[in-house]
Order: sequence, then structure tokens, then C-alpha cells
Amino acid sequence: MRKELPESVDWVAEGVVTPVLDQGDY
Repeated sequence: MRKELPESVDWVAEGVVTPVLDQGDY
């Protein structure tokens, strides 16, 4: 899942907020 995500979204890349990525609210 980790592609070219910024450091701000590094925690999202861990897969802790995967459902949130679907909404794009990150």
C-alpha cells in the first residue's frame, strides 16, 4: 500500500486507517 505517501500520511500507510482512505478524509 505504501507508494509515494507524504510523511503526514505515513501513519495512514501503516494500514491503521485503511477505511478512512476509502473516504479520502486523511
